[in-house]
Amino acid sequence: MSENLLAVASDVCTRIYEAGDFDFVDNRFWYDLASSQIALIAGDSKILYIDHDINTAHSDNTTAKIVAFTEDVVIIVDLTFSAGSTRNGRNLGARVIGRRELSAFTVSDVTNAIGYTQDDWPKKASVTVTYGDETFTLPFRSYGPAGLQVAQLAGGLAKDLNG
Repeated sequence: MSENLLAVASDVCTRIYEAGDFDFVDNRFWYDLASSQIALIAGDSKILYIDHDINTAHSDNTTAKIVAFTEDVVIIVDLTFSAGSTRNGRNLGARVIGRRELSAFTVSDVTNAIGYTQDDWPKKASVTVTYGDETFTLPFRSYGPAGLQVAQLAGGLAKDLNG
């Protein structure tokens, strides 16, 4: 792996962790592998948005996903966890979908623009995207800086529908 891709993998690790709250435990192999897969697929393309639905509070077997958008593709890493623990996370592989394959796109929960400045609006926004038979709403969590990041992604998603 080139030095640039190693830097991308490190950045992906940081951004996944910052996208939402979850605990690391002794075995982080699944996390490192997911970050490395995303970096390898993204290559020299800038990662515009990254988010995950990893929730360690589940009390039964659960699935999770990490989603990353570049200008051209959506990278989805599917994971499974057993008994609510990240210790036994298992990476099911990375899927790549062309962004132009977007078939539906909905914007909701946008903070009213009136009274805000350019730098602090929107405080909240969410988008629901459909690629084939897969639909998910971003951000996966309603808290944190993800609202502004989703808003920045929304204009590009609208263009993808005309791709």
